[in-house]
Amino acid sequence: MLRSDGPVVKKHAHARVGILVLLGIGLAAASCRTPPTPTSHRSGKPVYDTGAIAVDKLATDANVLAHVLYMPFGEAATRLPSLKYTAHSTFVFSRGTEEYEQTDTSTVVQDSQGDFHVVLSTPGSELEVYLVGDTLYVRQDQGLLRHKPRRDVEANNWTDVAFSSARKAVELFQPRLKLAEARAETVAGRAATRYNLTLAANSADSLTIPEPLPTTTGAVAPPARWRELARPLDLRGFLWVDNATGVLMKVSITGRLEIADRQVRPTQLELRFDSEIQDVGKVASVKAPESVAEFRRTARPKNLLSFFADHLDEDPANAAAKPAKPAAETKPVDEAEPEDGADN
Repeated sequence: MLRSDGPVVKKHAHARVGILVLLGIGLAAASCRTPPTPTSHRSGKPVYDTGAIAVDKLATDANVLAHVLYMPFGEAATRLPSLKYTAHSTFVFSRGTEEYEQTDTSTVVQDSQGDFHVVLSTPGSELEVYLVGDTLYVRQDQGLLRHKPRRDVEANNWTDVAFSSARKAVELFQPRLKLAEARAETVAGRAATRYNLTLAANSADSLTIPEPLPTTTGAVAPPARWRELARPLDLRGFLWVDNATGVLMKVSITGRLEIADRQVRPTQLELRFDSEIQDVGKVASVKAPESVAEFRRTARPKNLLSFFADHLDEDPANAAAKPAKPAAETKPVDEAEPEDGADN
């Protein structure tokens, strides 16, 4: 959505394009980090360390904070029997009188058997994914829901894309992130600790989160210097952590950043983000939806000219290598019979 002081006008289209490019850069950079890969079980399913997490040290121990923020969905789902995760984020990029707003939503529902339903929605597209048993179901936008065997794709990536939205929002303020004022509360019927999120006066007073080394290469490389150009201006909000498991149960923040992309009127980013885990241990079994088989193109023939082989001249080299065909038998020519009326 492009706004100006009056009606939308085309002469500012170049400004909108610039902001859109910057938005794409921001989202790509926010998603370039990946949590450590868990140990794989013999069956191919990951096995997570579900040891106790010292939630009471979240505000003072950077390693504890990193574990909570970078916890993959698979580990959270292992610590909680079943759950529903929802997230809603709004990015507002502004430059002068121009403004671009993008709202994204994501939902993950996983039952106690490990089957799940994921919906990722942005202004430009929507993706819906089911995993039921050994079958994966995928729909893009308004297309048909198609199914394929689970073994053909890494299914767990979809849940991590949705679940990582909370840490992507929080880590934007990482240079000056500060947690304080721990308070006991209840989230989804479970005992939790709420922490106040603010900006420290300087980086020396903040809690620097150690970044896990990426184990895979993202589809889009992180743009150079983007995070160096982003400067947090304001942050207000809270995060709630489950006392028993250390899972990040709820996040609610608003913040502003300045991106020094130019000397005059640099881009301003306003972020609003809310996420929450609900229905812990109460999720009904995810059922297989109606679907059609995945469209597969017919395999191309190995020899594209095989249908025309009989009409092609034989390669002399191949002809020499082949054994000669036996000569056709010749029959003796019978004497010509006398014509009718001829003398014997």
